Amino acid sequence: MHTKPTALYAEIVGIDVCKDKIDVYETKNNTYCTVSNDKKGINSLLKSFKPTA
Repeated sequence: MHTKPTALYAEIVGIDVCKDKIDVYETKNNTYCTVSNDKKGINSLLKSFKPTA
């Protein structure tokens, strides 16, 4: 008996870290953003993530 595959993930986040900026892509909402690669930018990025469980 074969069953259909189920989703193995709720969301994938791609992060590209550069010297001056951080690019982030989130698959669940199909969103893209860029923040500065400093304390202020990283803090704003961390605040945007929400726990999934």
